[in-house]
Amino acid sequence: LFNPIINTFPPLASTWDAQEQKLRLQQLMLEGTKVSLLLSFPVTTLLFFTGKSLISLWVGKAYLSSFSVLTVFLLIFVVSNMESTASQIQLGMRKLRFHTMVSIFSALANFLLSITLIHYYGIIGVALGTLVPCLISNLLFSIPYTCYIIKLPLRKFIRHSVYPAFISLISPSLAVYLTNLYWKPATDLVGVIVISTIFIGLYGLTYFLFFSSPEERLRLRLRLRSRVRGEK
Repeated sequence: LFNPIINTFPPLASTWDAQEQKLRLQQLMLEGTKVSLLLSFPVTTLLFFTGKSLISLWVGKAYLSSFSVLTVFLLIFVVSNMESTASQIQLGMRKLRFHTMVSIFSALANFLLSITLIHYYGIIGVALGTLVPCLISNLLFSIPYTCYIIKLPLRKFIRHSVYPAFISLISPSLAVYLTNLYWKPATDLVGVIVISTIFIGLYGLTYFLFFSSPEERLRLRLRLRSRVRGEK
């Protein structure tokens, strides 16, 4: 969903780096990562809650054991999306050597861990062999390095980009958990749609009420007004 936007980041980063506009690079890092997480967090969390039902509906209950593999790859998806803006900024700033070294490390570690862990844990070992290098290369190397070269404090990055998207998950996750616990509606396609509607609605509402900026609220109000006037 976010790839078409992210693909525009390298030329922006290249231009602003040449003009030494660190503040714009910082804003690109903050806002790009924030939007990426606002899209990926609810999708992956929702798939975690409805994954078993979707597997049963799609290929049958005999394959429910694959849910653990799905969970691991959902984590990989989130971490990769969290780092996607950082890697594009590195490319735009021509930090190709660092980007290549991290990619090579991740690929080699992925290969070695996967062929080792598969003997002990089976297919879930292969998934873990992908997850561990992803966590290390993205969270410990790529993101901190990008924050360093654009002079963005890591605490500010976490507070502005990660915290709102993560905290907004609490209320919808609790609501869906309690709904599954007492009502258990996500056993068919209609139930999955109900759960998804509840989750996405609460997630958007929580973010809008507690974390959205005045500019974001203004844009939303203007869009709602234009749609209402268009219907009239």
